Amino acid sequence: MNFEDFIIKEWINIGISITNLDISLFIIFGLFTIILYLSRKINIFDNIIYKIWEMVDSLLLEDASIENNTFFFSIFVIIFLGNFIGTVPGLLPINGLIIVSMPITISTIIYSLFKNIQHNSWNFFKVFFSPKIPLLISIFIGFVEIMLLLSKVFIFSLRLSANITAGHIIVHIISEFVSQSPLYFKIIPFCFLIVMYILEILIGFLQAYIYLLLSINLFKNLIHIH
Repeated sequence: MNFEDFIIKEWINIGISITNLDISLFIIFGLFTIILYLSRKINIFDNIIYKIWEMVDSLLLEDASIENNTFFFSIFVIIFLGNFIGTVPGLLPINGLIIVSMPITISTIIYSLFKNIQHNSWNFFKVFFSPKIPLLISIFIGFVEIMLLLSKVFIFSLRLSANITAGHIIVHIISEFVSQSPLYFKIIPFCFLIVMYILEILIGFLQAYIYLLLSINLFKNLIHIH
């Protein structure tokens, strides 16, 4: 099994080192900017943006706002574009790297905590410590809640990375099989490879949606004091 596609490599050195990770991130944010620009010019892109925005809005429900929608819309699009460029041969599948997926999760938690403080002020601490129960028990439960929150950083990150890595490895194995097959036998695995590429793009969309759903649920749990 070959994991070379997941290795960060130096591509350019012009006084500063530019890696395949830097190039992939540049392409993602470049595509994001282009899509937003085209959405103002071409109806089909405008419709796509509107549908994604509407999807985020429907998941946020009463928490929908320009700020919240923009944040989670950006999270979804960036993850999907990361999944998409990961299917392009030669480009780094960045969402398969824990050093990429973890900062996305951390940013979601920081944003959620910030919005909690903004909305609830000092009541923010009630998310972790309840004044309705004895102090020692409240401290213990608060500690457990904090540990659970920190564990979600790893759970969310590993979930995204593992799923992307698994899909990429399957496509890589099939492509190796195609390249080593006799010419007369290439057509069948090649067609299967095309299907797998399309399927991986669809799965990339699904993974971005699942991550969005989990992130919004985390956001709601943190911002609403029960």
